[in-house]
Parts: sequence; structure tokens; C-alpha cells
Amino acid sequence: MLIDCTNCIVQGEWTLGTTPSMAERVAELAPAAHVVKAFNLCDESVWKRDDPAKLVPMCGDDPAALETVSGLVEDIGCTPADAGPLSRSVILEATTAFVVGLAVGGFDPREAIDM
Repeated sequence: MLIDCTNCIVQGEWTLGTTPSMAERVAELAPAAHVVKAFNLCDESVWKRDDPAKLVPMCGDDPAALETVSGLVEDIGCTPADAGPLSRSVILEATTAFVVGLAVGGFDPREAIDM
């Protein structure tokens, strides 16, 4: 199992810098691994908090790997969310690019997503 938390974002444009997604590229480079895309939406400082309490979307094709990552997510006090197969990881990466672009522009991305 391999957790991919990377993003390839073109700074200044706040778009994705690669296709396929980074997770799919990682899966191509490590064909024996069960890749799960997770932990890519927040800055690393969030995971160092005593109580990060975040929803963690995950994409992956292997149910056992997703279950293991779900356990890790729960262990740090967060909620795992199965966001579909690894092919949907591009959506997580694009979301990150969008959110970072909003933040750099001086907007609080949480205000755009709060429902």
C-alpha cells in the first residue's frame, strides 16, 4: 500500500501541472503498490495539530488499502471519505489547486464550500 499525498500545481495559474493525476503517475511507477490518494487537501501543518478533525477524501482501487488508510485517518481523529476509484484522484488534485488559488487570492476557501 502506498499513500499519495502529493499535488502538482502550476503556481500563479493554480491549475494542475500533470495529466494523468499524480496518484495515477505514482501507480504507474509502482505497479505492485496499491495506491490510495489521501491527505492532499490540507497543508502539512494541519496534520500536526492535536485535533485536526477534518474530512479526508480518499481515492483508490484496492478495498483493503482503502480500509487501512481509513483506519489511519480515524486514528488521528479525522473522518475518512471514500471518494471513488483512483481515476477520480485528479478531482482531488484539481480541488487542491482551486483551494490554494482562492487562499493565495486572499479568500477563505472554507466559505466557498460551507453548505
